[in-house]
Amino acid sequence: MMKRFIYLVTILLVACSGGGDSDDNTTMSKEFINTIQEVEILGDGGSQQFDIKSNCSWSISKSAEWLGVTPTSGTNNETITLTAGRNTTGEERVTVLTIEGGKDLKKKVIVTQTKPADLTNTMVPDKDDNTPPS
Repeated sequence: MMKRFIYLVTILLVACSGGGDSDDNTTMSKEFINTIQEVEILGDGGSQQFDIKSNCSWSISKSAEWLGVTPTSGTNNETITLTAGRNTTGEERVTVLTIEGGKDLKKKVIVTQTKPADLTNTMVPDKDDNTPPS
């Protein structure tokens, strides 16, 4: 019984290590995609960059018309440039980029564009406040 157990453990170890070829010095590496999780673009518009570190092919999908993404696909490491025009909505805008690649790899990057400075500092008088605006 003990010999059967040792034999079974040996088979499992060989199977998990990738075989028994002693001439094969290559190591199998697991596919990965690493990147930041959040990016902020100023409300007046402009661009922002972030890096993707990867060892596989990947692609980026987006749902917001206001955001430009370059490039939208690649292999291995890459710098991604995000561009947005002036935010005229009066509100902060948020979208999510999805980076997919390899076998079942998926990363999300949240992109936020703030309100422009001239819209952020606008004061609206309180209805109950009878003080005239200065």
